[in-house]
Amino acid sequence: MKYTYFDNDGKIAGTALFATAQQMDLSTTSLQWSETDQLVMLKSTGDLPPLTITWTTKCAPTCSPGSTTLWTKQPISGTAAGEDVHDL
Repeated sequence: MKYTYFDNDGKIAGTALFATAQQMDLSTTSLQWSETDQLVMLKSTGDLPPLTITWTTKCAPTCSPGSTTLWTKQPISGTAAGEDVHDL
């Protein structure tokens, strides 16, 4: 993602380019998972103030499981956000 910093006159004073990555490891024996999130600044240009980046991961009621039945079939597949999901 790109962050653009503007000066008081509305002109671009600097930019920063960030890469994000997320990995989720799902358990095959429970409804638990572990999650790793990464945010890295790849490059910056111009005159930026000191940057503080925060990342919040939150599970709301909309991400609750549709079923509490454990996965028993291989490969695991399904649909998330309109895309096919397959066990690799």
